[in-house]
Amino acid sequence: MCTKARPAVIALAALVYLPMNPRTNRSLIFFEDIASLEFEDFRSRAVNQGAEQIECKLLDQIHRVSRVASIKMGRVWRAILMSLAGVLLWFALLTWHYL
Repeated sequence: MCTKARPAVIALAALVYLPMNPRTNRSLIFFEDIASLEFEDFRSRAVNQGAEQIECKLLDQIHRVSRVASIKMGRVWRAILMSLAGVLLWFALLTWHYL
């Protein structure tokens, strides 16, 4: 693999695994927000919220997770294509070496 391409491939592959979890401190649906609350505070806020509010927040969370998954899938494909390009270049150089 070309040494100049190696950092790009590693960077693209690493981006796939970086967490994207912004904390809003307002949601009772998002796991980071829930984890930041004490249990009693979480329970009282959950009991006092209406079903419509929880439904809206849940839909918002589903949309956010879907966007994160979509972004990560794009990065996976870029990493795969960069790896494929590296393998093809390696194969071409190996073939050229033995001609």
